[in-house]
Amino acid sequence: MRLINTISLTFREFFDSQRPPYAILSHTWEDQEVSYLDFLFLTSNPHKDVMGAIQALLKNPSTDSRGFKKITSWCKLARGRGYEWVWIDTYCIDKSSSAELSEAINSMWRWYREAQDCFVYLLDVSASPNKEGMQEEEMRRNQQVFYEQLSNARWFTRGWTLQELLAPKHVLFCNNRWEVIASKSSIGAKLSEITRIPLVFLDGTYAPNDGKICSVAMRMSWVSQRQTTRLEDMAYCMLGLFDGESRTALYAAPTLLWLNVGPQFTCHLSTARSEKHLCAFNLRS
Repeated sequence: MRLINTISLTFREFFDSQRPPYAILSHTWEDQEVSYLDFLFLTSNPHKDVMGAIQALLKNPSTDSRGFKKITSWCKLARGRGYEWVWIDTYCIDKSSSAELSEAINSMWRWYREAQDCFVYLLDVSASPNKEGMQEEEMRRNQQVFYEQLSNARWFTRGWTLQELLAPKHVLFCNNRWEVIASKSSIGAKLSEITRIPLVFLDGTYAPNDGKICSVAMRMSWVSQRQTTRLEDMAYCMLGLFDGESRTALYAAPTLLWLNVGPQFTCHLSTARSEKHLCAFNLRS
């Protein structure tokens, strides 16, 4: 796993047994995101003779881009919270290596699960956090604005962010100024309302990828509410959530889950959308 140092902005690779405590970022991709190669170029000092060629090859990356500013802001926040090492999907994976990309996709759920904290960056949420000294009425209004913006956040519509909500033990939500405004534990009921995921799978009472506890139909209903840019990404982003189901098909050909396995769940999906209680046990008991 390749982590980045929040002080020096340099990479270091760790084996699982040697990996230090780290924080992980969940976000929605925007224009001007910085790739692994872009980041290497921007944070190193290549020889002047090859600098122009590298810039052309990497589409002229810039430290003024929104993507690079996201990285530095993320590292600053994590550093302030005591983290020396962090991970983010945009630039910690060398996507030019098919082997590395495959390993990362198959490890994603575990990486988010084993992070000390997962920080969620909500670009379209500007609400401010409640602060000490605020009047009760002001705090109430503040929370109302936050909940309204949270309900409409794009983050809840993307395929990859489903596992980034479910896998981590601790999730902290940040507004677009990188201020922490809530935790998964503090707004669990609201998250359940937005996502239609029962609270018991959000608060850690039950593992959402445990097929003995949560039915395939229920999990498919969560996925059906989300979108990915590419068809194969819908299969990839379900790997951790459906751990154990159709794993061979997923590994061999990612689109098989949606094209071949998916039709088997059509009737389950229609039922799951109308019956929220579909599960291996009665959620109300």
